[in-house]
Amino acid sequence: MKTLIIALNSKFIHSALAPWYLKASCGPDCGQVLVLERTVNENQDKVLSSIYLHKPDVAAFSCYIWNIRYVLDLASSLKKLLPATTIVLGGPEVSYCAAEMLRDYPFVDFVLAGEGEISFPGLLSLLAKRYDNRGTDEMSGSNDRSGGISCVPAGIDSIEGIVYRSGSGITEARPAVVKDLDSLKSPYTEEMISSLSNKIVYFEASRGCPFSCSYCLSSATAGTRFFSFERVCSELDKLVKSGVKQIKFVDRTFNANPERAKGIVRYILELNQQLTGGETAVCNFHFEVGADLFDDEFIGLLSGAPQGLIQLEAGVQSTNEEALAAVCRKTDVGKLLSNIEKIRRNGNIHVHADLIAGLPYEDFRSFGKSFSDVYSVKPHHLQLGFLKFLKGTKLRDEAEYYGYRFCDHAPYEILAGHDISAEELIRLKGIEELLERYYNSGRFMYSLDYMIRSFFNSPFEFFERFYVYNRDNGHLELPSSVRDLYLILYSFYQSITVLPGKSGAVVKDNDPPDDAVSGGPARNAESNGGTNSIFCELLRLDFLASDNSGTLPEFLQRPVTAEFRDKCFKFLKNAPLINKLIPETTGMLPKQILKKVHFQQFFFGDSSSLSMGRDSSALSTGRDGSSLSTGRDGSSLSMGRDSSALFTGRDGSSLSMGRDSSALSTGGDSSSLSTGGDSSPLCMGYDPSRLFGAKGPSQHDIDLRCKSTVLLFSYFSRDKVTGRYQFYKVDI
Repeated sequence: MKTLIIALNSKFIHSALAPWYLKASCGPDCGQVLVLERTVNENQDKVLSSIYLHKPDVAAFSCYIWNIRYVLDLASSLKKLLPATTIVLGGPEVSYCAAEMLRDYPFVDFVLAGEGEISFPGLLSLLAKRYDNRGTDEMSGSNDRSGGISCVPAGIDSIEGIVYRSGSGITEARPAVVKDLDSLKSPYTEEMISSLSNKIVYFEASRGCPFSCSYCLSSATAGTRFFSFERVCSELDKLVKSGVKQIKFVDRTFNANPERAKGIVRYILELNQQLTGGETAVCNFHFEVGADLFDDEFIGLLSGAPQGLIQLEAGVQSTNEEALAAVCRKTDVGKLLSNIEKIRRNGNIHVHADLIAGLPYEDFRSFGKSFSDVYSVKPHHLQLGFLKFLKGTKLRDEAEYYGYRFCDHAPYEILAGHDISAEELIRLKGIEELLERYYNSGRFMYSLDYMIRSFFNSPFEFFERFYVYNRDNGHLELPSSVRDLYLILYSFYQSITVLPGKSGAVVKDNDPPDDAVSGGPARNAESNGGTNSIFCELLRLDFLASDNSGTLPEFLQRPVTAEFRDKCFKFLKNAPLINKLIPETTGMLPKQILKKVHFQQFFFGDSSSLSMGRDSSALSTGRDGSSLSTGRDGSSLSMGRDSSALFTGRDGSSLSMGRDSSALSTGGDSSSLSTGGDSSPLCMGYDPSRLFGAKGPSQHDIDLRCKSTVLLFSYFSRDKVTGRYQFYKVDI
């Protein structure tokens, strides 16, 4: 008997874990078991053809909200082609409506409810016995269904979690639960690992969740079960040494048991130290966490990870306490946000935060506050999701009580509710799209922060206004190129900054009416329609830190003199300096280096006033997460894998690099890597939480008549946390 387990992933880079657990659980008495992984983005006829050519006796499908419609269409067609093939469905999307699936879809023969590692091999074993007793007639492709093996085999009632159809009707079963996870055979066989090239690997150290959030399917089963620590470490060791690039833990709350989670992280750090020496990441580990459960020891442990080794996804969902209580979610919101900020400030871990729009008792304005609260701690990625009413969840049962209307089809997303209207949800959908384009892309860090702090009372107010602008100008109807996005943001900026005496300027309600915000000289400098404003300088900076073409959008370009080009080329001839600054340039000729770097003049005004980041984190980050940053006394620019410093004296006369603090001379013209004429640092971190002081730009900040600042952009590699390119302030 041949069984084909079919996994339909949402993207090519995703892999499937469940079918390999099922295959590993099957013994010789189950017959031949194969796994076929495809995606829902593929042509359905091609996928159907690939299944048909296997001529399976049993076709088993893993069902989720992202593939259920595709699965049902595929299974229906397959049964018409191979009527004797037994169709089995399993997975979370059918576990809590198994009888309904059998009633509504007659081509489905069996549904596995719950975890299938025991019930699936039990079913196959019974079917294989029936198959062996049929004689030698070929089943697959037979036009006579009665010759198949879909009839209910004897002994099926003894197997937990199987829902089936018989002459007496549909026999239901409770979702099965595997109590002893270590009893399961490892899915990470050589066959599976060989299928993981260029894909995300999914891993579980536990099942279930200690919390009972009413919108989450994990609340349908009580408690948390764990794989043994020894097994977790053994399987991680095997996967890491196989060369996979990312391991994503699917545990609902990885740190539900904080001490156990610390142990796993320590093991990962030790394994990484063993394989790489600890300075680089052997691969990336992704964890879904309860950020409010972190203590100082855990945060300290995380701070020791090299860039790119660990990324965290923290579910916030809302900062509205009433909304959280309504969905049975227990969260210390203040501690959660504080911990996200602490971890993000360390600069070595990518932090992803989640919000859910549409929770009970959270109206549009309340959600706006939740959005701004989370945005303010600057996660690298902020996901704006929408409430879904999953089958088997408590909230789905309570939908009528809260006045919810939601889609009948997967993913069962909210349409409207007592507390939020359809129009407001449509507006949030537009804001979600802009959040992806502008914030989550990482391409507009400085320009967004400047605009929000200078002209709006909150991040949500900015995105709401920006949504209206994009909607009214048709920018949301069609996809936009990256370069178009910069022009759109600049056009919006022009629309909210006006000449003195004209209406339309945005002024913060809580700001004093000084020149910086009242349309005096500073506002006039920003609003004259030119591209020499501070905002446009930051747009240039954002573009060049994100795009390795080195060619600015046309509206941001400015003439470059031959003299400036000559100075840049001369700087690249200083091999000791450029090699120390960018190690990848070692052994390269200046002409070769020039193809991988870009010099740009900026007119930020007095760079001493350009302070970004509560922690004085730097604008430029190296491949190891090091940055051009200043110490408490402003005396040094710290950078490099060895934390060596570039020290500038009070007069900016000396430059020292490396552990021995030996000086590096920059040539006869005394050009150097330094911090500007006043020796004050250009201090711009990923989190530019204080751009030009609390009151916004001052006239002094945007005096464009001062000496320019030159930044050198290195396009050899991207930062492993932010995805942007590193750059350095240089004097040429």
